[in-house]
Amino acid sequence: MTGLVLREPELQLVLSAYADDVLLVVQDPGDLARVEACQAIYSAASSARVNWVKSSGLVVGDWRQVGSLPPALQTIRWSVGPLLYLGVYLSTTHPSPPENWQNLEGGVIERIQRWTRLLRCLSLRGRALVLNQLVLSTLWYRLNTLAPAPGFLTHLRRLILEFF
Repeated sequence: MTGLVLREPELQLVLSAYADDVLLVVQDPGDLARVEACQAIYSAASSARVNWVKSSGLVVGDWRQVGSLPPALQTIRWSVGPLLYLGVYLSTTHPSPPENWQNLEGGVIERIQRWTRLLRCLSLRGRALVLNQLVLSTLWYRLNTLAPAPGFLTHLRRLILEFF
């Protein structure tokens, strides 16, 4: 996992943040208590607060004692299934959950079809720009984060070549 690794004696946290969306990876429920304490200090200094009710947690491993967590962390929606973070599903059971690839093909085809009438008027460079920036941007985002399902790229290539 990418992110910033914070090290304290006997503690390793992995943090990834984009604007106000934060992904925090901890090893056990004791780490979560320390996270809550650090967040309380940050909140006191910055007046920023975490909306724990809108937060989600993905349980990894065999520590599923949510009742033993601090009260604020008990309000998090904990799950063992895929967790959606910045448009990408994260899972404990599959390195690239199928939810990440469902509907992606349809979305790419829909975007291509919006541009089909105008493509005849565009130069090759214009077509490449439309394809890269307006059609395949969601695909590039997913490929930066996950490995595609087997055969997915070959199939998608055939579909794109049909339109261009």
